[in-house]
Amino acid sequence: MDIKLHSRNFDITEALRKQVIQKLSQITRHLPGITDIRVELASERTRSQKQRIIVQVTVDADGTVIR
Repeated sequence: MDIKLHSRNFDITEALRKQVIQKLSQITRHLPGITDIRVELASERTRSQKQRIIVQVTVDADGTVIR
């Protein structure tokens, strides 16, 4: 299983990288045929003073793509 992390508008810290990999490694219990996982993290500014973090996970399991 290969996990690839990409980010837009911010840097991925080592702690965040470890947490994402740890959480996604648990998915193999439910989908045993996973070959590739792509994680996209994006930071967007909103009208309120808070930032919004968007996470998209794409899983390739035995030729089936799950997003």
